[in-house]
Amino acid sequence: MKTSLVIVAVVAAIALIGVGIGWSLHQPVESLGSVARGGEYHSTVLQATTTYATLLKRVAGALGSIVVNVAGAGNAMFYDATTTNSGLRTVVATSSLRLVAPIDTNLAAGTYTYDSYFNDGLIAVFGGAQGTSTITWR
Repeated sequence: MKTSLVIVAVVAAIALIGVGIGWSLHQPVESLGSVARGGEYHSTVLQATTTYATLLKRVAGALGSIVVNVAGAGNAMFYDATTTNSGLRTVVATSSLRLVAPIDTNLAAGTYTYDSYFNDGLIAVFGGAQGTSTITWR
């Protein structure tokens, strides 16, 4: 009799734990404004007057948009890579960088949406006199 009560108690405890875990996994994803958690973009404002490259992300993701705040006279190229140094890239990517998005920064102020996927990372390379741009990515 005692053994069967212990078995029933253990089975009931396991069932309650299972129900609790199942309930917690089925909760709706909390939204932050109009975006579900995990779907938000990261951003940075870039201002440059000379040619340079900057690493925005080291792993796969997506380039969301480029917001030209103030037009400039240069251009910006966004590449699927973690370095512009071909000696430091993986063997597969040593010959050239995959272009994710090009943009002339003398375009009119506005938002240019790309939603382009990249595999390795995201590098922005700027040339010429830049205006001010906001870059978004996931």
